[in-house]
Amino acid sequence: LTVTVTDINDQSPQFPQQQVTVYTSESTAAATIIHEAVATDNDAPNSVNSQIVSYTISPVSDGFTVNSLGQVSSPELDFEARQSYLLVVTATDGGQPSLSGSYSLTVIVTDVNDNAPVITIDPVELTVPENQTPSLLAVNITATDADSDASGDVTFRLLESNTPFTLTPGGALFLSESLDYDTGVRSYTLTILATDGGSPSLNSTAQLVILVGEVNDNIPIFNQTPYFVSVEEGQTPSYFVVTVSASDADFDSQITYSLSNQSLFSINSNGRIDAIVSFDYENVQLVEFSVTATDNGTPAQSVEVTVFVSITDINDNTPQFLNEDRVNISETVSTPSVVLVFSAVDLDSGLFGEVFFTLDTPSQIFSIPSEGNTNELVVTQPLDYELVQSYSLMITVHDRGDPELNSTITLVIDVVNENDNAPVFNQSVYSGSVEEDAENGYVVLTVEAIDADLGILGMVEYSISVNLFFSINQQGNILVNNNINADSISSVQLFVTACDGGTPPRCTDALVNISLSDVNDNFPQIFSPNDGDIFNIAENSPVGTVVTEIVASDADRVPPNNQLSYTIEVVGNCFAISGNNITVANPIDFEELDTPLFNVTITVSDGGTPSLSDTITIQIQVLDVNDNPPVISGPITASIAENQATYPTRQFSATDPDSNTGGQFLFSISNTNLVSINQNTGVVTFNGPFDHEDTTEYNFTVTATDQGVPSLSDTTYLVIQVLDINDNRPEFSMQIYQESIPENTPLQSTVLTVVATDSDGTSDNNVITYSILPLNQVNFQINDDGNIFLAVSLDFETLASQTIEFQVVAADNGNPSLNSTTIVRITVTDSNDNSPQIIPPGALSILEGTSLNTVLTTIQATDADSGSNGEFNFSIISPTSAPFSINSNNGNIIVTDTLDREIQDLYTLTILVQDNGVPSLSSEIVVNVTILDRNDNSPVFQDTPYIFFIPENVNNNTLVDSISVTDADTGVNADITCTLSGVGNEQFSLSADGAIFTASNLDREIVSSYSLTVTCQDTSSSPIISTTSVDITVTDINDNVPLFPDSQYTFSVREDINPDTLIGTIQASDADEPNSLNSEIEFFITAGNEGSYFRILTDGMLLSNNTSGRIPLAEYNLTVTAADRGTPSLSASTQVLIGIIDVNDVAPTFNTTDVGVVRISEYTPEGENVANFTAVDLEGSVITYSLVTDLGREGDFRVDSATGGIFVNQSLDYERDREYTLILMAVDSPGAGEGAQRTGVVSIPVFILDENDNSPIFDQATYEANITENEIGPLNLVTVSATDLDSLENGLVRYFLSASALSNLFSINSSTGVVSLVSGVTFDFEGSLGNQLVITVRGDDQGTPPNSATTSLTINILDLNDNTPQLPATYNASVQEEQPADTFVTLIQATDLDSDRNGEILYSLDSTEQIPFDINPDTGRVATTDILDRETRDSYVFVVTATDRGSPARSNSTTVTVTVLDINDNCPNVINENTGISIIEESAGEVLDNNLQVVDPDAGLNGELNYTLLDPEQRMLFSINPQTGLLTLLQRLDRETTDQYNLTVVIADRGTPPCTSTTFVTIIVQDQNDNRAVFTGTPYIVSINEGVPLGTPVICVTASDPDLGLNGEFTLRLVGTSPFTLNSSTDCITTSGDIDRETDPQFLLEVRAEERIISLFSSVIVTVNVIDGNDNIPTFLEDPYIFTVTNPTTTTSIGTLTAVDLDENENGQLSYEHTITGSNNTQQSYEFTVTDAGASPLSSSTDVIINFPYCQYLTISTTNTNNDVSIFIQTLCTATVELLSTFTVLNSTITLDCDVVGNLLFMVQWYKNGNPLTDPTSMTRLTINSLSVSNEGQYTCQAIRQEVTIQSEPYSLIVQIPPEITIPPKNLAINNGDTLNLTCYSIGVPDPDHTWRLISAELIIDLDSPQATEFTVTKNQVILPDISEEYEGFYSCNASNVVGYDEASGHIIIHSPSDVVTIGLNTNFSNPDPNNNGCNNLDSTILNDLLSMITGTSATIVTSSGDGNLCDSSGGTTTTTTTTPVTLCNPNPCNGYACS
Repeated sequence: LTVTVTDINDQSPQFPQQQVTVYTSESTAAATIIHEAVATDNDAPNSVNSQIVSYTISPVSDGFTVNSLGQVSSPELDFEARQSYLLVVTATDGGQPSLSGSYSLTVIVTDVNDNAPVITIDPVELTVPENQTPSLLAVNITATDADSDASGDVTFRLLESNTPFTLTPGGALFLSESLDYDTGVRSYTLTILATDGGSPSLNSTAQLVILVGEVNDNIPIFNQTPYFVSVEEGQTPSYFVVTVSASDADFDSQITYSLSNQSLFSINSNGRIDAIVSFDYENVQLVEFSVTATDNGTPAQSVEVTVFVSITDINDNTPQFLNEDRVNISETVSTPSVVLVFSAVDLDSGLFGEVFFTLDTPSQIFSIPSEGNTNELVVTQPLDYELVQSYSLMITVHDRGDPELNSTITLVIDVVNENDNAPVFNQSVYSGSVEEDAENGYVVLTVEAIDADLGILGMVEYSISVNLFFSINQQGNILVNNNINADSISSVQLFVTACDGGTPPRCTDALVNISLSDVNDNFPQIFSPNDGDIFNIAENSPVGTVVTEIVASDADRVPPNNQLSYTIEVVGNCFAISGNNITVANPIDFEELDTPLFNVTITVSDGGTPSLSDTITIQIQVLDVNDNPPVISGPITASIAENQATYPTRQFSATDPDSNTGGQFLFSISNTNLVSINQNTGVVTFNGPFDHEDTTEYNFTVTATDQGVPSLSDTTYLVIQVLDINDNRPEFSMQIYQESIPENTPLQSTVLTVVATDSDGTSDNNVITYSILPLNQVNFQINDDGNIFLAVSLDFETLASQTIEFQVVAADNGNPSLNSTTIVRITVTDSNDNSPQIIPPGALSILEGTSLNTVLTTIQATDADSGSNGEFNFSIISPTSAPFSINSNNGNIIVTDTLDREIQDLYTLTILVQDNGVPSLSSEIVVNVTILDRNDNSPVFQDTPYIFFIPENVNNNTLVDSISVTDADTGVNADITCTLSGVGNEQFSLSADGAIFTASNLDREIVSSYSLTVTCQDTSSSPIISTTSVDITVTDINDNVPLFPDSQYTFSVREDINPDTLIGTIQASDADEPNSLNSEIEFFITAGNEGSYFRILTDGMLLSNNTSGRIPLAEYNLTVTAADRGTPSLSASTQVLIGIIDVNDVAPTFNTTDVGVVRISEYTPEGENVANFTAVDLEGSVITYSLVTDLGREGDFRVDSATGGIFVNQSLDYERDREYTLILMAVDSPGAGEGAQRTGVVSIPVFILDENDNSPIFDQATYEANITENEIGPLNLVTVSATDLDSLENGLVRYFLSASALSNLFSINSSTGVVSLVSGVTFDFEGSLGNQLVITVRGDDQGTPPNSATTSLTINILDLNDNTPQLPATYNASVQEEQPADTFVTLIQATDLDSDRNGEILYSLDSTEQIPFDINPDTGRVATTDILDRETRDSYVFVVTATDRGSPARSNSTTVTVTVLDINDNCPNVINENTGISIIEESAGEVLDNNLQVVDPDAGLNGELNYTLLDPEQRMLFSINPQTGLLTLLQRLDRETTDQYNLTVVIADRGTPPCTSTTFVTIIVQDQNDNRAVFTGTPYIVSINEGVPLGTPVICVTASDPDLGLNGEFTLRLVGTSPFTLNSSTDCITTSGDIDRETDPQFLLEVRAEERIISLFSSVIVTVNVIDGNDNIPTFLEDPYIFTVTNPTTTTSIGTLTAVDLDENENGQLSYEHTITGSNNTQQSYEFTVTDAGASPLSSSTDVIINFPYCQYLTISTTNTNNDVSIFIQTLCTATVELLSTFTVLNSTITLDCDVVGNLLFMVQWYKNGNPLTDPTSMTRLTINSLSVSNEGQYTCQAIRQEVTIQSEPYSLIVQIPPEITIPPKNLAINNGDTLNLTCYSIGVPDPDHTWRLISAELIIDLDSPQATEFTVTKNQVILPDISEEYEGFYSCNASNVVGYDEASGHIIIHSPSDVVTIGLNTNFSNPDPNNNGCNNLDSTILNDLLSMITGTSATIVTSSGDGNLCDSSGGTTTTTTTTPVTLCNPNPCNGYACS
């Protein structure tokens, strides 16, 4: 039967989802299908009921449509208009009736970036003053963007990079660098770019104009600071010093100068400073003043500079002696030796002020060694007063000037007579003897001495060395003057001194030996022991023990008088005498003695006749000692069970035969915690507890110790055996055992082992068996060893829980049995059984040059396993050299090396995906990567560098050379175009094929070289540019003639010029190439050098060649030719005029016979004339006199400058200056002749005569002497001495004692000043006069009237030790026992009447036994040395001795008794310490039985006990009964807070102070379940990297429950959903999903700890911070950057590069590197690379091009923040030599400045003519002082910085010389009507111009004026034809050039014809002098005189003729009309001087 069910339409169409949300971009095109939803119908398939016939969508107005397939299409969308749509899609089936179904479709429109920002700037123009500091500017920059989110976020930046402004991304505009209106840009137009955050971004721009406002912000700057110049002293005022110059960087600034010192200097508007006074070097060497430069700004700014003017010295001071001209020298002076050191002063400096001395008097006795180098006068032969009493020597002092100056003195040396003979004794040693009882005045012996000197020098006085017994008289008798004591000494050795009358006297000593004879006159004296002393001796002292030493002495000196013998008297035979010691004679037994106290009589006798003796009695006490130890019973053994409730006791006994404390003993035991013993009875109490598990047997040592000193003891043992019981449960080693095993673990495998131990001591009690609970647990079993093994196979996938937990029970075999449990937790882990599956990527390609670390693609894979089995790693296995790597965790393939398509364009990568399972499973895939091309090759120049040479005379279009350039790219990237640039590039052309041609004529002298730049680039849309430099050198040809700077040179020299003296330098220059033959010049004299008196070196230095002494002619006109060394050579000539100057050199002289010694009294009044001297000058000059005295004595004398008379100028003092050497100088007044003034000098000795005007002066203000009491006079005490500055009798001092009550006790030697004690006088220190006496001593000189002085003499009386210390006979003291060492006991005080050391007392402690006391030897303080125990000993007796420090010492003794006081010194003794009590937590109010047992052996209050708890906090929990010690619990306890309390119980007795003991009671608190789990280690904050693989460990949490056992068990669980999971076995959190920092930078995870027993839980938050991965490449905002530098000296940044990296932390920390890619003198290019700091760093690069003005050296440096790199330049561009002075005048100081353009610090080195002139220095200026012609030349400077050097063009220095008329106009006489020829010659540079003027009585004519047409005027000559008398007068010649002028004049005499006569003379010229131009003895001056006598009127020779030369001595000129020369000569024309 088939039943067919027919369908009806009862199922509506159904959609898979009822709500769908679709996201689509607003940029989606209209009619785009954005969603497809297919409906299904469950009616019969393929029937109309199930067929969907239509889809509809509503609302229709929204514009969305749906087609019959259910595909929904969108209309045009605009996010800004509408962001979402809610639609309903309906599907209808074909049934009847039809049914429909719907779902809700939400369309979300996403925004795209389709709106650019709109910028608003307010204001659009802003003025910023140039001095504004970097800050925020007042301009508002905003922008709006209609887009949303990042697309609407707008950031700003400036398009201009090289501006002093910074725009923040938020639109804040800052001034970041200083502005400068004067040198910088005065306005800026800033383009502001606003960019939104869309992708791709949109932007817009707007402009802001910023004007720079000018302010006066620059101060003037001097070109040098400070200025250093020098001027010579003595110049005429208003002479040039220096020119200062300042500049101001402000626009249109003008500077004015002012001086701080206008009294010495003046300054003009150009900065020229002149001195308006003349300086004297000796008064001032350096003048400092300041110059102020002020600009014209508002307000004005100024700056000061210091000018230092150094005054240079000339030799204008004569050296002057400082020594006196009379000295005294002893006749005994050794030879050779220096007897006088000369001293002189010359006020000049340097060599001018250096002096040396010469001896001008021949002498065999004296000399000045090495004259010129020493200032010492040496005596070379012995002096003898008797032969010569004085010497007179002439000494001259010279300076080293040229010419030198000197002065002379006459030195008188007086020989001083000396005392040269000493007294001589008639024998050297004297001997004598005397009995010690001899009387005073007894003559022992006589000595005699004789002195060969005469007079007072030969008188002999005797003195004897200090002694106690003897004196000497002036007859030489040695006398006894005091009682003799021979007990201490046997002889006396004395020295007798004989002195003559010399001052100081000469003395001789003689040795005197005197023997002293002794007699027996002293009794022996016993010093120790003292009479009645008691000595203790122990009974066990061995035979020979010393009881005491007998100390005795006898004051007699010699045997037998001082030989002592010792005897004792004592009962029995115990003691004997041995030497001076009493000793034990036989063994002593204290118990056998009748009495322990012995009386001993001691007798000490000497050996004299009769014998003398001393006797004392002492006592000896025998002491008992402890010599029997106790004998103890035992040992004893006892057995007890470890849990025994009560313990038995045991008792020990002992015996000791000793008596007193030696027979008393106490018991002690080694462990007082477990057992205790009664120290008196020996009863042992067991305290417990005893634990068999701790110790099975105890051994205690029991000791019985007696109380003797030292104590003796005996020991035995107590043995306790502890019996075991079963009182310990088995204990597992762990509360929980955990293990993980894989699911495939084999059956019967041991999983883990549990271990339990039982601490009971016997086998039954400690044997353990194991079992598992619950019993139905079937997976695991356990054996008796605790091994747990697998019983059933495991399957990870089918287990209900991967953690299996059960209990293990451990039970012992005791009776009853005890057990414990532990938890075992086993986790089953998965095994690896699935391989990773790889999803293939599509086709891959990448552009070459892509930045490193760029992600190419991501390989995706899956693995079905879990945990590490499902985690996998990626790797590239081939090729290994491919420039790619793969991230092992996320599969990102990244670029690891540079991609270069030209090297390889396809890579085939094999990628391995391997999981982390064990064993690991893997899969592989092959990926092809295609490399796309980019334009990445620059044009490359071949065969660089390009250095070409071409001659300067080539034609246009001449080929220079070619360059070659290639590009590795192809197509447009390899097509290259090139251009030529650089200074002078218009001189050349560059063809397309790289050929360089000349474009115009070249001239090396204009430009010698060209540095050009060739720039080449490819033709791509982003071309790459390369540059190279081309250096073209124009080579020289010889096409320039040498040029002289002047057409004529003029010099003047002295007629006596030395050979080879430099006259001047002729300079010429050649424009051809420097340092080549074409420009190398040689000089030659080619004409005019008659007699060859001159020569010239090839370098132009004109030298004297005068070898004859005088140059004959008045003028020479030389022709000097300069020729270069080119081929062919070129030359030029110039004229050199040399004028010859006459010299004059006669000085004034004194008649030395008129000079004598001047002697005057020191009382000579001021103004008195004391001497007159006159000098003569042979030339008849007026003489001026001046006077120089010794240094430091100026002004004592003066001289009349006109007459030479010498006067006293101020008061004289013989004592200050006894003699003077006056230097009288006569200075002439030279006429018109050449040369300085001449000076004559004479030395005048002046001796000052003494007057008695000084009183004696003692050499001490007071005197002091010491004398010991009881010493007897006569005795010399002290010598006083006084001096008197006067001489002879005026200075001779005699001494007296002023009358007083004491003066008769002392005497004084009037000559020697020796003060003595009068004979027989003695003093007592304790006497009525006291111990200090004062007398007055007077000293008188022998002048008339005499002068006197006084001084005081203090005499100190010294003490002797004659008093014994005094102290009480006994002292009683007490001290408590147990006090520390050094406790004060008593103070012993003794007194002594003596003083000083004699009265100082030392204390000592004497005792026959060792006692615990000591005494301070200085203070007498008695103190303990140990802790005292009264029970051991209660009193001590000892002796203290007080001894003074005298010699010999004195002493006394006292007896001290010390009683020991008792204290409470026994503390309570706890018998059973550390009692333990258990109590459950949370209980309170219980009384706890702690069973304390305490005893205190003290009695009374000292033995009564009081219990307290020590800790105040514990008293809040517990209380203790103060009488019984029972504890009570006061509060509830918390075991988790404290599970055990250790109470400290203090037990104190009631002594004063009380003595306490402590014991401990342990309270153990048992647990209850009252706590939740607590997490530890919080807070939990951890960081992980984004993108880590699944299963990555994150953090482990730990929690604990302070409850015990099951009360403390809990499980951990992670609450909520997150990409993390918590492993309940390890309590560790791992990742279970993807981690993306950009999505979730932080997770807050809640972990719960849930209790196992009750529903308690606690939770904690785990904070997981996601660490950024380095997945963004840092990128520069521009590529390339182009910066243009206008100021190469700037130190500010020329531009900034900005890079961004979206990563954070080190991934976003950027670093920068740069390399240079191209460079020439105007452009450099660099590649900058930015790299982040990620572990796998990413980087990118950009090009930087820097354009700048011409610069020889430029490099860059950078500073950077994280996102910005600021570029700075370091430059050395050009160097230029500049002259800072206005003129280059001869002898002036000029400064050249090396002006270096650049911003680097550098050193400057100067060169002259190519040779180094200075070392490198930081100073840029070269100062040339005293400029001379030798300084001329080509100067260059180099700026040097390390390896960089740039050089300037040469600067030609030509020295300017002010005009000097070398041949002045002459005085002329001419006939009326004749032609007058006037001549004048001068020198100077530039060549001077001449102007002429004639001044007569009738006319003043400028001869060279245009109106004076009747005269013929040239530079050096004026011709006046047809002269008339109206022209008679003076004419002047003025020579001038730019640096000065000079003027000279002559006189014209016009003779009428009637005045002229002709006279014939017949002379004999037969013997002319060939060396003097034929000049003979015919003098025109004499001839004029003869003619005047003949004619009776004044006659002048007008003309002369003849065969010889007519000479004129008057200075006029003789004119001749014949060809025979007439020459003007000196007055004696034939004396060897040449005619001029």
